[in-house]
Amino acid sequence: MKRGLNLLPNLSLLGLALLVITHLSWADPVTPDVVVKDATNQVLDALKSDQDFPKVQVDKIAEVIEQAAMPHFDLEHMTRIAMGSDWETATPDQRINVEAGLQKLFTHTLSSALSHYDGQALTYLPLHMKPDDTVAEVTVRVQMAPNDYDTVDYSMEKTDDGWKIYDLTYEGVSMAKNYHSQFSSLIKQVGVNGLIQTLEQKNNVASAAKNKN
Repeated sequence: MKRGLNLLPNLSLLGLALLVITHLSWADPVTPDVVVKDATNQVLDALKSDQDFPKVQVDKIAEVIEQAAMPHFDLEHMTRIAMGSDWETATPDQRINVEAGLQKLFTHTLSSALSHYDGQALTYLPLHMKPDDTVAEVTVRVQMAPNDYDTVDYSMEKTDDGWKIYDLTYEGVSMAKNYHSQFSSLIKQVGVNGLIQTLEQKNNVASAAKNKN
């Protein structure tokens, strides 16, 4: 069986969900949709301020994502989903290393996706939640053509540090579950340490490719 980590289909569009350019009706800064809006506006403002925009280098986009977007993700939760039952049997060091590898892979994925942004409009669907809810889903429509759009769902949870994103679902495909399918297969073949090595190799290849651009 071929080993490796594949990206979601049409993932170049997934990163567009980070570019929120519509006005939201919610005024409370701690609601999930506003958290996402603030993060995405930081990313967009940083990219637009770059002298090379819209052809910003992927490595610069990755830096922006690390600074502005990643603090709003619960990467441990995403890693737990990705590892499934293997999370429980992994050592603390293995968990840390897998999470670090997943974060780098996720950052490479989003930075590559955002490099294809060319002005598509994004619109939030109404947020349905009660004041005491601790989980929420924020749905964004990406306008691809006058009567054509793609959908991105942000799965979020309320933590001690505020609302955090733990999964992205693009056109019905969950990123965390997609990682789980690949991670589970790799762990069965080469164990958790083998997964860590594969993540490191994958990220090194992605970093080398960015440096060539």
